[in-house]
Amino acid sequence: MGFAKTFRMYLDDPGWRYALVAGIVALPLTLHGVLSPDDSISLGGPFVAGIVVGLLYRTAPVHRSRVAARAAVIAMTPLVVALADLLWFVVETGSPAGFKLVQAFYVLIFGLVGYVLAVVAAVVAARITSWTCRQVGLARPTEAGH
Repeated sequence: MGFAKTFRMYLDDPGWRYALVAGIVALPLTLHGVLSPDDSISLGGPFVAGIVVGLLYRTAPVHRSRVAARAAVIAMTPLVVALADLLWFVVETGSPAGFKLVQAFYVLIFGLVGYVLAVVAAVVAARITSWTCRQVGLARPTEAGH
């Protein structure tokens, strides 16, 4: 299966379409956090992605949470660049091999924890936004057919 067919398969799924839109909307916030001179990466990007999913995607809460998790992973892709830079620093330091291995392990665990926290933030934001829309009576756009 080629790249185009795989990509088309994902775009046929409405959950992936909404996740791509929400993740791309939130991507600049995460990119700003990675490229800023201070050493902090916030969960604002995935939270915004969760809000967009909560506003747009209307289906069962389980599906909404899955779409919010996908959007969070897309929104946090700049974290991969930051982790790669940190891993390069660990490899280039003048430490013994055992210390480098432990440091690299901690960097990977840090990245995994960052992604898990991003997914949790997006899922919580999507659920809160969806609940708020139901309480207020905010109309959501219907899904466009092909």
